Amino acid sequence: MFAILKYMPHPDSHREDLGKSETLDCRNTQAVYDKCMLDKLQLPRPDFGYFCEARVHDTKRPKPLPEPKAVYPDATPALPEDYEKKPARFGSRFYWMTE
Repeated sequence: MFAILKYMPHPDSHREDLGKSETLDCRNTQAVYDKCMLDKLQLPRPDFGYFCEARVHDTKRPKPLPEPKAVYPDATPALPEDYEKKPARFGSRFYWMTE
């Protein structure tokens, strides 16, 4: 048991990286990328939340028809009226009707 513990990382070993999630390096390269996109392709950086907005597209294609409601045949056909019914083993078959 104790031999296994010496090979396992300490539970607090990740704590030395807490608070060091700075994005300065990423933001510097992002600014270079944004400037390149604007200069060479004339594509400005979209506003925050641009890709989360709902959009309505104008199209010539007709609106799809609603799917018809599925109709299924009875899974279990009823027994004939003259079929012999054995007495119920644990009381009435229609206990909710006899209350």
